[in-house]
Amino acid sequence: MVCGMDGDAAEGAADITLVARRNNALSSGSRLLVPGSLVSVVLAISLRFALSDAWLILPFAGLEVLAVGLASRYMEQHAGDRESMTMDDDRVVIERCVHRGLYRFEFNRHWTRLVISELRRHRTRQIGVAIPR
Repeated sequence: MVCGMDGDAAEGAADITLVARRNNALSSGSRLLVPGSLVSVVLAISLRFALSDAWLILPFAGLEVLAVGLASRYMEQHAGDRESMTMDDDRVVIERCVHRGLYRFEFNRHWTRLVISELRRHRTRQIGVAIPR
């Protein structure tokens, strides 16, 4: 990884692309199958209670099914989200692909500084691009 280079070192550096993607543990079909099976189990249990004269469980089961459905829909819409940073000859390009579109930011490589800082709270790294003003 190239980080904090001066102008002369940046001239000889190779092109670099860093890509960050979501961790999709489930395939597209599984993302529909898992919530669907959960919903069917919840509805079967709630209908059994409703037949035993505990019908007040049905609205709460409906809310639970709605919450699972909304969460499943959100995960499916954002499954392809990614962020990438490309450093080539004279520019740094940052692309952010989210559900609604592609956002692209382009900077002059010689005026841009890459800052990598470690967050103490979660022990993860945060990468940012600092532009002197």
